[in-house]
Amino acid sequence: MATKALYPVGVAHANNFDFIRVLLATAVVFCHSYGVYDGTIERDPLWRWSGHQLSVGTAAINFFFAISGFLVSQSWTREPHYLRFLQKRVLRIYPGFVAVCLLEALLFGPLGRGWPPAFRAYWSEVGIRGFLFRTATLREPILPPTLLQLPIPNFLNASLWSISYEFVCYQLIALAAVLGAWTKPARILWLFLGLLVLNIGHYPVYQLYNVAGTLDPHLLPYYPALYAERLLTLEHLLLPFTAGMCCYAYRHHLPRSRWGLLLSLLALAGTLRTGVGFEIAQAVFGVYVLLYVSLQQRVTFPRFAQFGDFSYGIYLYGWPLLQLVLLYAQGHLTVGGVFGCTMALVVPVAALSWHLVEKPFLRFKSFPVLPLRS
Repeated sequence: MATKALYPVGVAHANNFDFIRVLLATAVVFCHSYGVYDGTIERDPLWRWSGHQLSVGTAAINFFFAISGFLVSQSWTREPHYLRFLQKRVLRIYPGFVAVCLLEALLFGPLGRGWPPAFRAYWSEVGIRGFLFRTATLREPILPPTLLQLPIPNFLNASLWSISYEFVCYQLIALAAVLGAWTKPARILWLFLGLLVLNIGHYPVYQLYNVAGTLDPHLLPYYPALYAERLLTLEHLLLPFTAGMCCYAYRHHLPRSRWGLLLSLLALAGTLRTGVGFEIAQAVFGVYVLLYVSLQQRVTFPRFAQFGDFSYGIYLYGWPLLQLVLLYAQGHLTVGGVFGCTMALVVPVAALSWHLVEKPFLRFKSFPVLPLRS
């Protein structure tokens, strides 16, 4: 009997991507709860088990990028027009991002200085031009001092750093079309393999950066010193993203194999145990496991997102709410208590973000901003 494909031709697919993305967003909040509480991720379980290779949050973000590579590739192949593609991506990313940045400046920042919040005093210190520029370029705005009593002061949202990288990754899908890669998927495979080799070569540098939190640009002399850190991070995130692209390009050919699943899990366990190469293995074997689970048909959650896609909101608002919960708990909560209270707050906030901000803007996805050639 022929081995079934992960994504068989002509089969309508219920999938678990909505459920998985909410789990991943929750995992990021879980990881950040240690960072917020201790000022370090040393107690993060995966950080300890992997020998300081990566945290639960980093693993979750890598999987987010892999899912984006798969699903956004699907979006492109269904409607391969760049302006419409860009329109959809802007409408999905920007409204929620702008909303959380505004709330940081208008609400979270003043609340971070204690109760009662001095709103006008805080607002008067906000640099409007800098705020607008950084928000427009999908970077966390630099805001006045706040949260000064906490282990990580003046850091209103540590989740926003990845959004600009994801938006850059989206452009790779359109570039792949220009290069004819969607009609010749081997080109996407070669792109992934090239990034795999690059990431393996830079693995020691990335691990030093991962542990120290800063990068010595002299370790990457062929990158402009000013951009070395961002370029290293980009090449690192492009690996799981192109893995997702590659899996979509070969979706009808990748086998759905229990042996493949077992070998992938063993490879992940081996790199976790040895303390070397786990994040590289995640982009290869972990993405196979991710898609195996997401596309399996035995246990599905097809109606999980019937009330909305809350994963983006959970991701965006998790960190600032963790910081505020810790501040106002005044030492009366454990790290688990801070995480639990934050989740109780962030889910309804994410629901509001979806229904009041994200979903209304998505209605403009089909709006013809400019005439497009077919």
